[in-house]
Amino acid sequence: MTKREEAKLSMYRTVQQFCNNNLTIINTNAAFVAVLALIGAKIATLLTNETAARKKTKGVAQDKGSQRATLCLNAFDIAATVFAYASEVNNLTLQQLVKFTLTDLEKTKDELLVPTCNNIKKAASDNLAALATYGITAPTLTAFQNNIDLYSGAVPKPRSAKTAKTTSNKTVKATFKEIDTIFKTRMDKLAGSFRTTAPNFLTEYKEARKIVDPSSGGGSEKPKTDTPK
Repeated sequence: MTKREEAKLSMYRTVQQFCNNNLTIINTNAAFVAVLALIGAKIATLLTNETAARKKTKGVAQDKGSQRATLCLNAFDIAATVFAYASEVNNLTLQQLVKFTLTDLEKTKDELLVPTCNNIKKAASDNLAALATYGITAPTLTAFQNNIDLYSGAVPKPRSAKTAKTTSNKTVKATFKEIDTIFKTRMDKLAGSFRTTAPNFLTEYKEARKIVDPSSGGGSEKPKTDTPK
């Protein structure tokens, strides 16, 4: 939210509070009451989306990075053990299936790391009985699968969080425009109906509708609209 938008929001809420403090007056005009309720709902939508837009997403990426590092190390340890077994039994095909350095795994792209780890796990699973003396057992592979699943679920989260943040920002911008339009085309027009019955209300309404310009050191800017004179 920009400083200009913050100033607008402050104006919206000032008008909302002013009207709510004068319900006896505004309740004489059902159309005005309806517009006030609509603006209140739009302000709530705006604040909800601004809250989402301000949500920090760095932690999501950090969690993914931590899970990736754990998975790479786990995969490397298992691959190295299987390689050692393959070397002992002179199984060159099995050697090639698990021939990975830690750097190889760390450089593997996100979407390819899980399939690579699945291949390492299958190679170990296919030779599980023989690998028992090497320290690889069924629980070892279960724990490895858990790490694979955790990372697989984490891969799209940073992008999803960024997308949600972008969507919330767009909704905030759109909601500001909607509220401005409601003020200019409906509430400001209807405010004139109180000119005779509640002139002081109209005067104070117009004052509340001024936007405090954030760049003028506290000066105010009249709304660029057909607010009743």
